[in-house]
Amino acid sequence: MKFWNRKWGRVALAAVLTGALLSGCAKGEAGKEGNAGALGTKEITLDMMTFSHTNWPYKENWPIYQYLKEATGISFKVQPVMSDYTTTMNLAISSGEIPDLMMVNSLNAANTHGASGAFVDYFEHLDKMPNYKKFLEDHPEVKAAILSPEGKNYFMPLYGLEQQSRRSWLYRDDIFKKHNLTPPTTYDELYTVAKKLKELYPDSFPIAVFNGLSPLVNMAPAFNTSSSYYYDYEKEEWRYGPTEDNYRIMVEYMNKGLDRTGFHGA
Repeated sequence: MKFWNRKWGRVALAAVLTGALLSGCAKGEAGKEGNAGALGTKEITLDMMTFSHTNWPYKENWPIYQYLKEATGISFKVQPVMSDYTTTMNLAISSGEIPDLMMVNSLNAANTHGASGAFVDYFEHLDKMPNYKKFLEDHPEVKAAILSPEGKNYFMPLYGLEQQSRRSWLYRDDIFKKHNLTPPTTYDELYTVAKKLKELYPDSFPIAVFNGLSPLVNMAPAFNTSSSYYYDYEKEEWRYGPTEDNYRIMVEYMNKGLDRTGFHGA
């Protein structure tokens, strides 16, 4: 089943660059420059506002930031927002104290603030983005889905693997090796190995699913459905996932896992 889901394009976290970053240092300096980085450019520190979850709060020593610095010469001064990110984002924009980078999870918000001059229009910088330019040419339906009412582009789409699921299952490699277990590659295998882990560790939760029911959004494509409305290009019709048999099968799968293996939700 092939489909492009407009809502997924809105909900998926997309980094929207502010006007200061790509418009010739509109706020004086686009970051702070230092020594040369791995790409031969000067090292730059960018201010970035992003979400932070209470269960896994932001930490300065996360390896990903060191990897990025080694590869690009770019460091990040992060402003983590633990709650009510939308209000914090709107206040930052209205005050004019906009960081170099910020996360925007709403196409409407990106278009609204982009039209006021807070964010860059990616279309004005396609000469620096040949891969993105080609992607839009090859996928006109995606381009149409992320346009602002004025025909501009303030929101970066997610597509392919990223369009369907931006999450991966993590597992305890030491436990799997200790008991000669094979990492699952399908949901049926996931259920089987979870049952085995429950037998080995009866007082444990073999699978932990956080953030309420939101993981269903990421799991739905594997069950050939969606957690919202979507366009099915094979059937050439709009469909609503939660009313489909495949969505019911997914919910039944989760319920079976809860009853028989002790799935843990939080």
